[in-house]
Amino acid sequence: MDPQAEIIYGDTKIILQAESSKVYVNGVTETLSVSIGERNGRLFVPLRFISEHFGAQVDYKNHTIDIHTKRSHPGLERGSNDVSMNAYAGGFVEKGDYDYFVSYENGLYNVKKKSKKDASELVIMSNEGGIYNLNVVGKDLYYHNDGKLIKYNMENSQSLQLVSNASKIYVVGDTVYYIDQSDLKLVKMKNDGNKKQEIGSNVVNYMVIGQTIYYTDHGNKTFKVGLDSNGGQKIFQDMCAYGNGYFYYVSRGYEGGSERLARQKEDGSGKTFLQSLDAGNLFKSVKVLGNWIYYTVDVETQVKHDSGNFSTTYYSGSLYRVSFDGQQHERLTQGKTGSFYLYKNGVYYENLITQKWVFQHLL
Repeated sequence: MDPQAEIIYGDTKIILQAESSKVYVNGVTETLSVSIGERNGRLFVPLRFISEHFGAQVDYKNHTIDIHTKRSHPGLERGSNDVSMNAYAGGFVEKGDYDYFVSYENGLYNVKKKSKKDASELVIMSNEGGIYNLNVVGKDLYYHNDGKLIKYNMENSQSLQLVSNASKIYVVGDTVYYIDQSDLKLVKMKNDGNKKQEIGSNVVNYMVIGQTIYYTDHGNKTFKVGLDSNGGQKIFQDMCAYGNGYFYYVSRGYEGGSERLARQKEDGSGKTFLQSLDAGNLFKSVKVLGNWIYYTVDVETQVKHDSGNFSTTYYSGSLYRVSFDGQQHERLTQGKTGSFYLYKNGVYYENLITQKWVFQHLL
């Protein structure tokens, strides 16, 4: 079998195979103009194709390749991360007396159920293909695996594929929301896979808050629409989180092009600047819990090649938090931090150096 590569960034998974022009993006087949090259066991991958699918812009000028990430890149995890609810960006859910979370051990992805009373753990299900966007409603688990939206009954261990090409799953009651990766439409349906309804098009991210859906498109415009409507009314540019009655958003062009985090109410009032990053760095994930806003960053670095030319790349930075009024700012981890989930009096985060999940108690 020819060598194969799997590349994952944010919610995007790309699979490539040597000597083939077929590429799989979140389970959807795309065809390249040329086949993937292979030499001495190493694959030569299409730089522009991969970079642009991960939300970066690729420029070639004067024999130099420059890669830089756009403002609204797919790696940005959006959502308030209210841990009493399901969260489409998550692999951790709190329900009553138990926590449900995804772990990877001995080549298998596992959903585990952990008791809050005695910390005992029980493996609910396992598979080799991955478990993403975990949701828990009653006796059912919902997740996607290579784009397949799966409903798993914890009582009889039966699985049902509801749709293919799905990402960013959010389930509330008997309604399932997801983005169809084949056409980037935001769709809702009943939990048996019936009564599908399109809500918005060209959608990157969304949140369900009360009786309203807020979604952001590829043009970084944010729309709102009622649960039983479609189309949407534009309200402002971009959003990345919600909490305490405010929307949080990231903008560029501040002090030499750096990104900054701010908040405002839906009607535009109460605008407050919270935090800015060094020029070139990017907000990766923004979540809100209580009176704190938590975020991770992608740190820009320049890589020098044998030719003497430089290219721009990013590595995962630290986890921080800033207070609701913007007056207090704390660094919680020392770099190389992956996904994180907020949990009442603490935070679970992925240490990319040790490749282990860590719980840090917070006051």
